[in-house]
Amino acid sequence: MSDDRKAKGREMLDKLCGNADGVNGLPQPLRDFTVEHLFGDLWQGKDLPLQERSLVTCTILTALARRAPNSVSISRPRNGLAYRALKWSK
Repeated sequence: MSDDRKAKGREMLDKLCGNADGVNGLPQPLRDFTVEHLFGDLWQGKDLPLQERSLVTCTILTALARRAPNSVSISRPRNGLAYRALKWSK
């Protein structure tokens, strides 16, 4: 595991979830992959602001009917995603 990507991944995980240890329940190989590649690489992109990236993630999880991970994504105030961004417009 790249130490730089691991550090960036733990920092992003802490920023999104308020706890960099949020993946500790995963098996070690999956935990390492998640921290280094998902949070240390993919979530580091500059193409989308963090709020929009969170909104896209919540939208995809909802479309895939992934209730448990989606509730975690929506309930984290640190991800920059305002609740009003999730409300339906009438």
